[in-house]
Amino acid sequence: MSLSAQTLRVCGTEWPPYFYVENGKPQGIFTSLYAEIEKRSGIAFEVVSLPQKRMLLYFRERAIDAESFTNPAWRGSDSGISAYTVPVMESVDVVLTLRSRAFRASSVDDFKGKTLGCNLGYYYGEGFNEDFASKRIIRDDASGTEACLKKLHAGRVDAVILDRLEAAYVMRKMGFESKEFATIYTFRSVSPLSLRVHVSRSELIPKLNAVIRSMRADGS
Repeated sequence: MSLSAQTLRVCGTEWPPYFYVENGKPQGIFTSLYAEIEKRSGIAFEVVSLPQKRMLLYFRERAIDAESFTNPAWRGSDSGISAYTVPVMESVDVVLTLRSRAFRASSVDDFKGKTLGCNLGYYYGEGFNEDFASKRIIRDDASGTEACLKKLHAGRVDAVILDRLEAAYVMRKMGFESKEFATIYTFRSVSPLSLRVHVSRSELIPKLNAVIRSMRADGS
């Protein structure tokens, strides 16, 4: 095959510690995974970073070949042009609030009338998206996790929905003490994360799957 046939132009959006750009270079867990997959498969990854909306547009227009590891449920509107590898890992969402304002929550119903900080454009399951749409819960979007945590710390929202690993990483980066916050709800359903490949490049899926399975098997 030609070099182009063995190259995937993959796009990530800011999601530390999974994917972020530092000193002009892609960093994070996903970037390490790309490097390992490339080494084992011979498929070269050309990694670019774009805002979420532009990434979605570029995928539809085939300006990029793949999206960083994501969950198929988050991209339902593009199901006809998307092919997915087997998962590499899982994301777990939690609802965080200030410990001084913590309240009991066992389901989405316990957030009725509350204002929840969310990442712009993100999908949330277990009834949250439906309650946001009906205004039973007020959604307050921010462009990134740091902005969400700043709003929470300033008391501008009642709580925030964040990936558990992301929240811990960004708290440390911002100098916040973890004891200031409380996890009041953990989503029951985890989100397996798979590489989303444009269907025009789906011939690479079997090779990618074989490599990912070998990485899972040996703990990479």
